[in-house]
Amino acid sequence: MDCREFRSKIPDFVNGTIEPSCLDEFLNHAKNCSDCMDEMEINYMINTGLEKIEDNDRDSYNIKEDLQKQLEIYKKKADEYFRIKLAKKGLFVLSEMVAVIMAIIEIVRLFFFY
Repeated sequence: MDCREFRSKIPDFVNGTIEPSCLDEFLNHAKNCSDCMDEMEINYMINTGLEKIEDNDRDSYNIKEDLQKQLEIYKKKADEYFRIKLAKKGLFVLSEMVAVIMAIIEIVRLFFFY
C-alpha cells in the first residue's frame, strides 16, 4: 500500500468502516511510515475531539493512548480475518481433494467391478 492509498483509507479507519481485507496492509503501512502515522493520528484526534465536544465530555482524555488501543483491536481483527481466509482456502482444497478421490473411486469401481 502506498501513502496515497493509505491516506484515502484514513477516514474509514477513523470511522470504523475500513474493509477487513485491506486492514493488515493498512496497519503495516502505518507502522512503517511515520508521515502517514502522523496523518492518521491528526485525523483521529480531530474526529475524537469533535465527538467529545458534541458529547459534552470535558474530562481529560488521552487520545494517543486510545488510538493505540484501536490499532491493537484492528490488528487482532486483521489476524482473525487472515485465519478465517486461510481456513476457507483449506476447506476448499480439502473438498476438492475429496471430490477427486471420490471420482477416482468411481472410475475404479466402473472398470473393475462391472
